[in-house]
Amino acid sequence: CSATYLTECVYTPVAPPVTAPTELTLVTGSAGSLTTDGFFKDNHCGTTYDDIVSSFNEENKYLTVTTASGTKITSGTVATGYIVNLVVDSKVVDSYVIVITGDVNGDGLVTSTDIMSASGHLAASYTLSGAYACAADKNGSGAVDSSDYLALKELID
Repeated sequence: CSATYLTECVYTPVAPPVTAPTELTLVTGSAGSLTTDGFFKDNHCGTTYDDIVSSFNEENKYLTVTTASGTKITSGTVATGYIVNLVVDSKVVDSYVIVITGDVNGDGLVTSTDIMSASGHLAASYTLSGAYACAADKNGSGAVDSSDYLALKELID
C-alpha cells in the first residue's frame, strides 16, 4: 500500500452518557437504614446534613435535604421529620423521611420532652404517627410500647 493513499486518523474518545439515578441507595456500611414505609432511620442523635448525604451512593448534586416544613438545608444537625430527596432535572424522583431514634418531637435532640411525648402516646393523650412514632419505637417492633418508653428513658439518664 502506498503512503499516498493513507491518512492519519486521530481518535477522540467519547464519554459514555451519564445516566441519572432513579432511586436512593445506601452506601454499604451506612449508619442508617431504609425502611419499606419510606423512612431513613438513623440510630444516633446529632446526625448532620453531611452524615445524611454521605450515607447515599448518589452524587451530592442529586441530593437535597429539607426540613419538615420544606426549607432546604445544606449544613447542621438534622431532626426527625426532615426529608432526603433525590432530585433529577428539578424533579423529586425518590425521597425518604428522616427518623432519628429517640427524637420523638423533631427538634434534633433526645431530651425529657421526647420521653413525655412517648408517655403521652402510651397514655392515649394523643397519638404519635409517621416518622415521630417511628422515632419513639426504639426497639423497632412496629409499635410504641412501654419497653420503648424505658429504652428512650435510658438514652437521657
